[in-house]
Amino acid sequence: MADDAGRVMLVVFGNAGRDVTFRVGRLPAAGETVNARSTARDLGGKGLNQAIAAARAGATVRLVAPVGTDDVATEIRAFIRAERIADGLVVRPGPSDQSMIVVDDRAENLIVSDSALAEGLPAAEVPDLLDLSSGDGLLMQGNLRAETTRRAAEAGRAAGARVILNPAPFSPAFAALADRIDGVVVNAVEAAQWTGVDDPAGALKALPVPVAVVTRGAAGCLLRTAAGAVLELPAPPVEPVDTTGAGDTFVGAFVAEWLATGDPVRAARLGLAAASEMVTRAGTVSALPTRADFARLRAMLAAG
Repeated sequence: MADDAGRVMLVVFGNAGRDVTFRVGRLPAAGETVNARSTARDLGGKGLNQAIAAARAGATVRLVAPVGTDDVATEIRAFIRAERIADGLVVRPGPSDQSMIVVDDRAENLIVSDSALAEGLPAAEVPDLLDLSSGDGLLMQGNLRAETTRRAAEAGRAAGARVILNPAPFSPAFAALADRIDGVVVNAVEAAQWTGVDDPAGALKALPVPVAVVTRGAAGCLLRTAAGAVLELPAPPVEPVDTTGAGDTFVGAFVAEWLATGDPVRAARLGLAAASEMVTRAGTVSALPTRADFARLRAMLAAG
């Protein structure tokens, strides 16, 4: 659905909720208890993170995500309104989804998420919720049920929208959606899970979608374009503080730039710059690059 100014819409279909982050000296071993040095609460969820990153990167965004009837949902609605993201939130009884994040001194993390609302969204409701038009973009993650994700991809393809999947967390059922997807962004683990190929470069070639990206953290990313060109793109060197949400930042920025320019290489470079910016800050939504950050990053990339 185009907005009032006629610009194409990016519909982000996923989850939104509360993040609770514990900072520790080191991640606990199995069965071990460690004390947190600090605790912080923030908004999060892959759908929300990617929607905000895309909007700040310049996309016209509508977020479709289930939320509860609690204060978290109220906070999410106010936040996306302030971000000029169209409200496609779906209210369900009970608490909003949440994630527990543990971050150590090396900026490594572990995450456990409660995605009950996201997973409970019925596939039958998808076409009416998305309201897509030709030329729009549809961005999804792995938080929805496989059948709901499949129905959304089919609706996107039928509408003539560009469908992008970030299958995290990964489900083997996503492999059956390849012929309905225009682009996929995975990390090295997800690429191996999808293709059965452990080598990231080999997995990139085996991903059966027109445009594929394998992110590799501080090592940057591998990109295969629709023309079959394969590129290895480095990430800007930074001193990381917290890597939580870096992948979501990349995805949101990449999709926004790809939809706007049609150039996946330019989009990947912006995604890497934005993700590298984010990991220098602690938090999830509160650490995402701002609109001013994106303007500065674009200027830096243009200057070479």
